[in-house]
Amino acid sequence: MNAAIASLKNENAVEVEHLYVTRDGHPVLEDVTFQIRVGETAVLVGSNGSGKTTLLRSLLGLLSHDSGTISLFSKSVSKARTEIGYVPQGVPFDKNFPVTAAEVVGMNLWNAGLQDEERRARVIWALEEVGARSIAKRQVGELSGGQIQRVLIARAIARRPRLLIFDEPATGIDAQGEEEFYDLLRRLKAEQELTILMVSHDIDVVYKYATHVICINRKLLCQGAPKDALTPEVFKQMYGDESSFYAHQSHGHGHAH
Repeated sequence: MNAAIASLKNENAVEVEHLYVTRDGHPVLEDVTFQIRVGETAVLVGSNGSGKTTLLRSLLGLLSHDSGTISLFSKSVSKARTEIGYVPQGVPFDKNFPVTAAEVVGMNLWNAGLQDEERRARVIWALEEVGARSIAKRQVGELSGGQIQRVLIARAIARRPRLLIFDEPATGIDAQGEEEFYDLLRRLKAEQELTILMVSHDIDVVYKYATHVICINRKLLCQGAPKDALTPEVFKQMYGDESSFYAHQSHGHGHAH
């Protein structure tokens, strides 16, 4: 690792300071502060209604906040938009719409300032990166869940972002597909020097793949290395009476006490 890359890894890809968000007069996020360093694989976890989606939308610049700051690579969200790739949960369009996999990827390049030939080359590059070039001309309605996931990742990386954000990344994918998905993520992260943030309710994802975890339930409950941050008290604050189930599930048991 050269000195420039080493110094980058000491910088923050994401920095949230004292974030407050209210909706209809009710607090959704209260005084949330956390950091994600460049090169981390971070997972944001919390129960339903904990504020995960609100925080995700705030990071993407889709939702305004009442107070506090969000910085991405030391820039405001609006100035860092081209450095973010986003992979939504499920298919963000009608699968019956007549569009090919390549056209879906190209949608992310319409305003990227590329000539037509450059744009086509970037689409093919992105599909190759995720192992999906062979389906470039197929209609998305014909694709499996795993294939659609790869197309959406290709769309997200087409602009060569530095931060890749996933919302519930393995939803609807079987066990084998999930392993292949996370293998792909590891490779992309290493080859493209990405920082990854996943929003998930699945504690297993944290223990298997995360180097950093952020736990919220309206307020920040924990952040840090999973083995240090996810204490029984944190599980209780996140999941209440179901905390024993989640704590055991995280160690591969999945049964309640």
